[in-house]
Amino acid sequence: MSQGEQSETPGDESPILCARCLRLLKPGRGEFFVVQIEAVADPSPPDLDWYEEHNHDSTRRSYEELVEQLKDVSEQEAKDQVFRRLEISLCNDCFSTWFENPAGNRDGDDVDNREI
Repeated sequence: MSQGEQSETPGDESPILCARCLRLLKPGRGEFFVVQIEAVADPSPPDLDWYEEHNHDSTRRSYEELVEQLKDVSEQEAKDQVFRRLEISLCNDCFSTWFENPAGNRDGDDVDNREI
């Protein structure tokens, strides 16, 4: 478990630390946010025109090559290439800073940040 990650064991008294500044966080005082992050690989269907334009022999052959590449990949590694979930705790100060610029852009410009 990484710093700032929530324990999954009920009753576990492990300290909760801010994932950014490592400040000790105390539940019930309203001094932190639990941030749940889900990352999903491009969910769009394959662009078959792109394959044709780039001289790929066939879509079927591309899929066969992909299956061959995945032979030595564990089930967990394959899942991690498609979907990842992470839960972290951030103190109120770090959350405010992070939420305004979650991608960490150097100039702070928002790039396609959409609240859902």
